[in-house]
Amino acid sequence: MFTIYGMLFVLSGESLYCQETGAFVPNTAYLKAIYKSLLPIYAFYVFARKGLLVENTIRFWFFVFLVLIINAYYRNQARLLMELQERGSSFDEATNNVGYSFVALLPAIILFRKKPLLQYVLLLLCGYFILSSMKRGAILCGTLCLFWFLNQNYKTAQKNRKWIIAVFGLVVIIIGIYYVNYLLENSAYFVRRIEQVEEGNSSHRDELYTTYFYHFINENNPFRLLFGNGAWSTLKFGSNFAHNDWLEIAIGQGLLGIVLYLVYWVGFYCSWRRTKNDDDAFIAIGMLFFIYFLQSFFSMSYDSVSRSSAIVLGYYLARGYQYQVIVKK
Repeated sequence: MFTIYGMLFVLSGESLYCQETGAFVPNTAYLKAIYKSLLPIYAFYVFARKGLLVENTIRFWFFVFLVLIINAYYRNQARLLMELQERGSSFDEATNNVGYSFVALLPAIILFRKKPLLQYVLLLLCGYFILSSMKRGAILCGTLCLFWFLNQNYKTAQKNRKWIIAVFGLVVIIIGIYYVNYLLENSAYFVRRIEQVEEGNSSHRDELYTTYFYHFINENNPFRLLFGNGAWSTLKFGSNFAHNDWLEIAIGQGLLGIVLYLVYWVGFYCSWRRTKNDDDAFIAIGMLFFIYFLQSFFSMSYDSVSRSSAIVLGYYLARGYQYQVIVKK
């Protein structure tokens, strides 16, 4: 579906304008973003099935991704602070979207199960950057993943190691609470972000959601209601993308797109549940399911699967499949 709509978008020669950013959007960017997001999952799945992708390889690339993401975080932070200074803002902190990249790294931490100290140090490191990013969606996803990981990691640990896992988990929670209290006392911007949540301030997303939702339910053209208005057509009716997969697809691909996207998520859920006999796969894919399903409601999910998430998802889907074959035999 995305390919068909994306090719039609390219062939139309149309270039859409995003009012909020003040920039034209290339019509080729639609397919590029989706292909770069979803296709690597299949590639990594095939490599894992053929034995070309193993845990040691992924662990190596985890640290490569970690270094690159930390570098991207600080570069983006410097750019944001420079923009704030130019605008004369009183804040010396900013919302850093790279926080989502650290959330995407969390599922790979399960690969370090045999080295619990390193595993929990990496968990703390990612948690630090997620909180420091001040990105509310990333903090929500990261917190949910943290408690899912701690709970499942303890449940599936060997009996003689449960106390170690419990101690490490408690330390992580205590340090996390301490850092949140530190931010509350020393970061005016962090406090402001919390106040915005209490006030129901969604960074104008509520306005976008309302615009696109009412446009969809009031669509009078049966063809457009069923098949939508075309790729990225939200820019034709509003000031920005929907920042919500379901609304973006509803406007672009209509009821057909919504049904197919629902099938996609049902398939994702069923694939995850089929790995329940493989503890590591069940924990990792569960985290990925939570992260990207939540993102589909307040951000963009289907075109933003990071490479670090794709490699973990492809690997554990392949491992889960192989485990099922062994059990059946």
